[in-house]
Amino acid sequence: MNPAVTIKYAHENLFECLKHKPIWEDGSGLSRYNLFTPRTVLEILNRVEVLISDQEKLRGFFPTGGLSGTFKSAYELDGGQAFVRAKTGTLRNMHLQSRWIDTRKGKTYRFVFMNNNFVRPTAEVRKEMVRIMTVIHENF
Repeated sequence: MNPAVTIKYAHENLFECLKHKPIWEDGSGLSRYNLFTPRTVLEILNRVEVLISDQEKLRGFFPTGGLSGTFKSAYELDGGQAFVRAKTGTLRNMHLQSRWIDTRKGKTYRFVFMNNNFVRPTAEVRKEMVRIMTVIHENF
């Protein structure tokens, strides 16, 4: 897959309706040259949700807190149920989680949680993100 062709295709066919257009320079995923804001990430994820109408299939594409991927050991299950399905991205001094959180009250929220320019170890930042997401799950 050619990154330049893929980026051009995405800009012309997937991102054309975004209010907050990304600056996407290379195909390496997270990169110092790519500039995506939390709002841009949320718009892209919402666009993916429109393009893939089968929501259960779409949810299966994302790591699940307490069950799979990068979130397998980060989140604990709540009564045997996962409550976060998301993707992560990490660079030095930058960490992001984004997608869905389900609450005990039966609501599902989309989220983008981006941390930039922190000086603490990434593991500490991740742990605090899990703590905050767990509070949201339990109280909203």
